[in-house]
Amino acid sequence: MWRYYSRDFLAETFGVEYKGTNIIFPDYCQRFDNEPVYNITNDCLKMMCTYSDPDNALVAVTDGFDRLATIDEIITEFDKQNVSYHIDFYFWNPNSFQENRLRLIEKKYDSVSVFFHIPHEEYVKKLACYDYFVVLRKKGKIPIWPEYDARCYSEGNHKYSVCSRYIESIAVGTPVVSTAAMTQCDILEKDEVLIKMHLKNISLSYLKENRKSYKMNVRKKRHKYYIENHIDELILFIKDIVAN
Repeated sequence: MWRYYSRDFLAETFGVEYKGTNIIFPDYCQRFDNEPVYNITNDCLKMMCTYSDPDNALVAVTDGFDRLATIDEIITEFDKQNVSYHIDFYFWNPNSFQENRLRLIEKKYDSVSVFFHIPHEEYVKKLACYDYFVVLRKKGKIPIWPEYDARCYSEGNHKYSVCSRYIESIAVGTPVVSTAAMTQCDILEKDEVLIKMHLKNISLSYLKENRKSYKMNVRKKRHKYYIENHIDELILFIKDIVAN
């Protein structure tokens, strides 16, 4: 059983082609109960962003590689657009030095809030209330494997990696804005649950004008991403292996 596109990654990167009985089983997510009711309450575009490594939000690397945009870079770009917005940044493991720096950024921008160490159940409920979940990258060259840095993807990672946060966001009814994890983005874009935008081509006016339709579409299609709807497929695969 392959997780998402790992089979294709092995074939393309190492020339290893698996020809036995196999199945590609994407990441899915549980159904979340008792989620808040989403309402467009004001003129402000509401977005959420998370960073697994707080340094990615703070440190701007100037090596020219495709990488995550920092908070300062995101706000600089957003403020060029004549759209009212607010973006909340969530972090789970910052040290005291990083927390202090992030608090200074929060004070610097009226349109920014930062949150630390939010329990997962509370985080999921908050996620359901946003217009979009965003992961913004600053476009650049793609490093060739095995060259790798936490802020940028190597060639294979850029094409075949997956982001479970996308599926979690879709499961609670919130569309995604990102270009990270290229193949996954292509598939989710076709389902109209993800909008492919990076730091330099993001349009807040487009996102604001279409937020209601995207939210409605994600809520209509999110059942496809519930793990409970794919267990039978996995059971049949295992039974077929055992029988043969």
